[in-house]
Amino acid sequence: MQNTRSVDGLESSAARDRIPPVRGLITVRNQKGARIAPIDLKRWIRLSRAAYKTPKIDVLFHGFDLPLFRELTESADETDTRLSIRTNCAAPPPKPQDLKDANPFDVFLTPVDAGGDASNAWLDACRECGLPVRVQLTPPFAEEFDSAVYAQKLAQAGVTAVNLRLTDPFSGPSRGAGKTLQQLFELATALAATPIELNVLGVPFCLLDESLWPNAINTPQFFLDHQQYRKRAYELASLLYHRSPVIVNKLLTILLARHTLHRSAIDTKLLPWLVNRPWIYARLIAARKLTRHLRLPGGAPKALPNEDLLGVEGLIDLDGAGPASPDPVCAECSLRRICDGMTPELRRILPDVKPTAQHGDTIVSPLHFCAMQRKHYDAIDVERGAFSEAHLALAKKANDITNNRLPSRRITPYEYGTDDTVFSQFEGAVQWRSLSNTEKLSWPLARLTPPCTVSVTFGGGIADYIGFSFGRHCKVVCPMEAYRHTLTLHVEPDGHYVFLRDAKPIRPTEFEGMHFAPVRLPTNLELKLSIWNIETIILSQFIDIWTEETPAGAVRPDPKYSVIVVSTRYARRLQAVLQSLAHQQNFDFTKLEVIVAYVPGLDPTDDLIDSIQMTYPQLQIRRSPFPEHYAKSKGFVINETVKMALGKWTVLVDSDMVLPPNMFSEIEEVEDYSHFIAADGRKMLSPESTAKILLGELKPWRDWDELMRDSGEFRHREAHGIPVGFFQCVRASCWEKVQYEELDHFEGSDMRFGINIIDKFGPPTRLTDIALIHLDHGGSQWYGTVKHR
Repeated sequence: MQNTRSVDGLESSAARDRIPPVRGLITVRNQKGARIAPIDLKRWIRLSRAAYKTPKIDVLFHGFDLPLFRELTESADETDTRLSIRTNCAAPPPKPQDLKDANPFDVFLTPVDAGGDASNAWLDACRECGLPVRVQLTPPFAEEFDSAVYAQKLAQAGVTAVNLRLTDPFSGPSRGAGKTLQQLFELATALAATPIELNVLGVPFCLLDESLWPNAINTPQFFLDHQQYRKRAYELASLLYHRSPVIVNKLLTILLARHTLHRSAIDTKLLPWLVNRPWIYARLIAARKLTRHLRLPGGAPKALPNEDLLGVEGLIDLDGAGPASPDPVCAECSLRRICDGMTPELRRILPDVKPTAQHGDTIVSPLHFCAMQRKHYDAIDVERGAFSEAHLALAKKANDITNNRLPSRRITPYEYGTDDTVFSQFEGAVQWRSLSNTEKLSWPLARLTPPCTVSVTFGGGIADYIGFSFGRHCKVVCPMEAYRHTLTLHVEPDGHYVFLRDAKPIRPTEFEGMHFAPVRLPTNLELKLSIWNIETIILSQFIDIWTEETPAGAVRPDPKYSVIVVSTRYARRLQAVLQSLAHQQNFDFTKLEVIVAYVPGLDPTDDLIDSIQMTYPQLQIRRSPFPEHYAKSKGFVINETVKMALGKWTVLVDSDMVLPPNMFSEIEEVEDYSHFIAADGRKMLSPESTAKILLGELKPWRDWDELMRDSGEFRHREAHGIPVGFFQCVRASCWEKVQYEELDHFEGSDMRFGINIIDKFGPPTRLTDIALIHLDHGGSQWYGTVKHR
């Protein structure tokens, strides 16, 4: 972490360096004590990990079930997810060795009776096992409870963090008593004197001593504090905790289907019924049991619309604002934007307590008082929180550029606006107006090729998040914590980038289940401003852009052909594909660009591209990186990558297909009267010949005729004559009317794309006697591959 200092063994971090939570939550039982089926718990873990990006998940037990935890851990290991035990200590812990062998990431104790025998037994067992422990306590406590003694006991047990809260939706009805606040203050004060991280949850600032304000966590802070839970994962857990196991099963099944980029119209309509009308749904269960064997006609999966790819809108309220307090005193308080105030639940617990309005300027940043709060960072959070030296060097470079160089271009407020909401253009800024909590995008501002730097100032209002958008899958945004921020984005030629808010590096916000912070940015960027959840009005000012000066004569003309190759775990075969493109004969390479769509870090594709570019400088290669979540979503990847293509023709080539050396010279002969060009077939190469190509013993551009005599099958105009995905050459203008279906697999999508192109633009032009070579890889991989090929 940056800007930290050691305080009794813990790190004290500035608010700007805080990292958001990545912890999920699942419950083994619902509120009434009914058990949720283990298979549904495993689905829940998969959903939370994949859709909400939670590498660590609390499993909430009433007591503890060691065999079940072991079973869930085995399943979680498949998705690289660490499970923690969350227990109310209603039962004693297992034997220390058994607890250690279960290998929880840590243990979260939420005892009903603080200092009771069961909770003390859990503390002792965890200390003996060397397991990190978090604790949550809810007053009132017993009359004989000694805060100072208990605080020291927690410190001696090695507890890393303690939450004090008056209400918890997972702990049953809250108990109120006359000494509730007094006991909370006493324990908070005692804990503040120990090395333990202290968080006071759900208590208005005005009810706490100012010395505890850095430890106050209301709703605006809760989902920004790394010690707590991911917003959507927590809200989903709150929802499912109040539903029957049958409805939990149906909800998880539907959400998993949404997560896999497959949406059923019936599920879309049914989902609100499951949430809001459980009695109506109960009647549907019987009907479903009687008709489960039936299948409706026309049940082919449909592509998702652009918005809400993986979210649960319509399921729960996702407004970024915290709950509004009905108290008129709270409405006048300067802390009203960062405090929950006196909620109805709090009034029930503390009926005689009156809030006090704080005067002064309105505080906007939820982390305003947290600047030097002691925070504990576990292994996962430490890894997330550290800026590398290379990242800091990029930040320095970005600041040097913006401070010492005039921009190459300035986009004035009269040159841009938005189609998503009402806007007004003024001499100094564009004013955005909105009453909804959705994302608003500017018009496309520029098409940039890195290296480049962009800077813009937002102010005159407030929004949840501000930043830049480069497509549905690629958002670089951050929280808006003040009424004015200057954002800077610097991108290197290889796609590595740094994002700065007010000249300091910041990590882009990840939206659970929707958009993830990209590891690298594409090498062809369509820039838009992105603003989320505007509070009525916000202004964006001039947009400054810095680009590198290109030497005279070095500018390449726009290509005629954009070859798109989607490759995930196919780096070895991708090398042969790229080499076949680099050895095209009788062809002007300025007419060609190759765009490789891939997942950075999944395989050695980045290193391969670097090597190809150094070896074959005539071949222009662009990168189109995607988060790992889209590794199997080839249709989505293709549709998004097409948007960065510059050619008049888009050529889709599979990452296991080797092109003949005369492919593009043949295409040029027929392109004038065509919309859709296809090869005559493909040669299915034997494993032995494939191995020789991969090891460089056979070179396709030299040994083409020999390879075509291979013993493998030749497929001539397969798929009933419909050109399928191994090679599809389409005019770029066709994509305005036809796109790929966006599923979590590729089965049938390429054929349906070919059928739709033919329906719209007529039959394909065949390149007679021109075939491609299909490198062997052990069968169909429509559903993605785990093995590197």
